[in-house]
Amino acid sequence: MSEPIARVWCNCQVEGFHCWAEAPSEVSFLRNEHRHVFHIRPDVFVSHNDRAVEFILLKRLVEKFFVDNPISGGVSCEMIAQQLGNFLNKEFKVFSVSVSEDGENGSIVEW
Repeated sequence: MSEPIARVWCNCQVEGFHCWAEAPSEVSFLRNEHRHVFHIRPDVFVSHNDRAVEFILLKRLVEKFFVDNPISGGVSCEMIAQQLGNFLNKEFKVFSVSVSEDGENGSIVEW
């Protein structure tokens, strides 16, 4: 029998503004910058089951990332997830990052 694989995750909410310049005419309002509360969930592998990664510290690191890199401009949920995952991969082994707009619609990027 194989050993279980463990991961930990945290939920964060980050206010940001973005737009989609190439939005189709049916949703042309997305071409203008608009506000969302982005729901961010990084999911990282851990090597053992005794707090290899502390959730609270992971959450603080994610929050600091967005203080230093505010969400703005023509970025998609996929782009935001990729940027955060690339940053977190410097310290952790990232499984996935999910990003949604207002907890409704979003994306997941996996490594």
